Amino acid sequence: MMHKLQIGLTNHSCGQAIACRTVQALDNKMQRTDWAEIYLEKFSSFPLTWENVFRSTEYLDKTKKEVVDLLLVLRNEGIFISLKCQEDPRKRRGDNLTKWINKKAKDALKQLKGGIRTSQDRGYWCKHPRRGKVFFRPKEIQITQALVLIETLEVVRLADDFTVEMEAIPISYFSVNDFLNILNELRTIKAIQRYLKGRKSLPQEVLTTLGLEKTIYEYYILNNGIFPNIHDLSQIVSEVNPTTII
Repeated sequence: MMHKLQIGLTNHSCGQAIACRTVQALDNKMQRTDWAEIYLEKFSSFPLTWENVFRSTEYLDKTKKEVVDLLLVLRNEGIFISLKCQEDPRKRRGDNLTKWINKKAKDALKQLKGGIRTSQDRGYWCKHPRRGKVFFRPKEIQITQALVLIETLEVVRLADDFTVEMEAIPISYFSVNDFLNILNELRTIKAIQRYLKGRKSLPQEVLTTLGLEKTIYEYYILNNGIFPNIHDLSQIVSEVNPTTII
């Protein structure tokens, strides 16, 4: 039996499909999230470079515990990413989907919290497809952003108690598809960091909504790369697409 991961991408500027990739897992013991990590690693390496992308970093001890699913690095500044996918994204809808997303987002936050704290005290490493074994010393990488990526085909608002900052590091929530689009549009870690930094000023309602990043990004572009005076999500939506009702 083969498991398939299908991720369709949408170009933010023109709204046309630009890619649809399928990753096939021949080993039916492998979880779909594991294959999604491989896909995300490969996809990230094209707008960025392979040298900036590190997947499945592990601590340098007998536990072999994973630090984070993906690490993006530029000049010793890093972005920690935790990824959660469904085995079949078509099965959950409405309340069932919302409950699943909230549960998995909390799991992702737990991983990020552990990674942020422990990576400052313990070394870690990963097997890089081009550089072989790459080792990171404690505190070698300064974590500037942390991302939670959750697979959803619907717009979902997280519960009110979700934090947008941890250990003084901003936490951002995206659907998997939305983040792939952001990667494709911004194309450099520096531009991604600038976008995330500006995005931090948005209201909690916006920061904890998954599946509307196309609209948020379009607002960012329309305002020359800033988020001026945003009070709520409806303000962004009405300015980008006045006919949309949320």
